[in-house]
Amino acid sequence: MNKPVEDMTEKEKVTEATRLMLGDNHMLPEDQAHLTEMKSLYNKIKAAIEDGMLKEGTHYGKLKSSGKNSLWQPGAEVIRKICEFRVLPSDVTPTRGTDHAGDPCIDFLVVSRVANRQGELVGEGMAFGSTSGDMEKRKSRGNPANIAHNVIMMTKKRAFVAAVRNAAAVSEFFTQDDDLEEYFTDEKKETKPKENKYAPKKKEKEPMISDDQANELFAYVREDRMAKEDATDLLFELGYSSSKAVPASEFEKVKKAFETKAKQIEGIPA
Repeated sequence: MNKPVEDMTEKEKVTEATRLMLGDNHMLPEDQAHLTEMKSLYNKIKAAIEDGMLKEGTHYGKLKSSGKNSLWQPGAEVIRKICEFRVLPSDVTPTRGTDHAGDPCIDFLVVSRVANRQGELVGEGMAFGSTSGDMEKRKSRGNPANIAHNVIMMTKKRAFVAAVRNAAAVSEFFTQDDDLEEYFTDEKKETKPKENKYAPKKKEKEPMISDDQANELFAYVREDRMAKEDATDLLFELGYSSSKAVPASEFEKVKKAFETKAKQIEGIPA
């Protein structure tokens, strides 16, 4: 049964207690069918990872610090198709407020839900996004709608990933980037990349990009070509925790990725 104990009737409580004591062989037919379906989906997702249908670098990333797989939107979409989930309309709740600097901003709470083939709700995920820090600056350029739109889209993406991850019960295989906010740093913070004791020494000594080059990357944000969340996610997908962690030798490659991403957002063919 999926119903919380406090919502069960007395008969349902007795049935559930009996099931727990006697085991799965004594489940009611509908409960046995549900368990069989969950086992089947588990095996399909596991096979998708082992067979390469879900590919590292395309559908999920690997966190350097913990080695855990971080589920991305493309991976969540594949899992949704495997499980035949239906995406239900998202709830978006905007709230006007002020950020830490006292500037006006808009915060967004997004709740994404997915249902099974029968239309029954099987999972939901929440994500939070904000225009904090940039709304007034961008409003002066006459472009407040674009930044709000970008924040909503990014927040919806994270909520969708969380909903699919919860519904498919794949926490054994995947975490989510939203669970690891400490790995994301603002470009203004002087945060040093975590030392990797297993990395070759010559790479440990490799110089990082300069402040001018970092500012060149984040010019895409200042010029409203992408949201700050887009830039942060792109850096993470490329394997860097922040702009300060990009090696100087990789600057042109990262800059090209930023340009491609900006054109995608603007609807311009890359």
